[in-house]
Amino acid sequence: MSNETISPELELLNPIPRPASGPFTVKVKPKKREVYFVDNNKPNSLAILKRAQAELRRRGVAVREEIGSKPFAGGPMTDEQLAELSQEQSLVLCGINDCGSCSMGGALDSVLLQRAGVAGFTILTTPFGDRVRDITAFQETDRPLPAIVLTHPMQNISDEELDQRAVELADAAERMLDGEDPH
Repeated sequence: MSNETISPELELLNPIPRPASGPFTVKVKPKKREVYFVDNNKPNSLAILKRAQAELRRRGVAVREEIGSKPFAGGPMTDEQLAELSQEQSLVLCGINDCGSCSMGGALDSVLLQRAGVAGFTILTTPFGDRVRDITAFQETDRPLPAIVLTHPMQNISDEELDQRAVELADAAERMLDGEDPH
């Protein structure tokens, strides 16, 4: 976010985070065939990520034991978290974003990770699947930046539905590890 001081007493905050301009190459396939999840503390996000971890392991896919944590879903990652993840060689999947503001924050995370050379992507739900397209509308890329889009909703659902979302996520992650689009 950019801030401008318009007087010594008043600071104007731009509420619309915008990634730096200039072209970048979308990196789908990670350097290392491993998945690293980052939770955003939304209801059921961690439960689905843990179930997807277990499903991927059952399939023989390497998944980092640790699940990272983003402190606030409605905005971009912190500079410190982005700096740490910029060294990541695994497939970084961030979410799960199931509302307007968190979906935009997750979409921005995807752009920032991609600009850092990381195969990093947001996980959205169906009503918000176009947020990555929205945030990259004025970003020059070699191809559209994909996102993983799961069935909505994430909250107030049964264990069976949580399992179904985890399988959707595991399927998409495997496709991305092979360099394919998630859907």
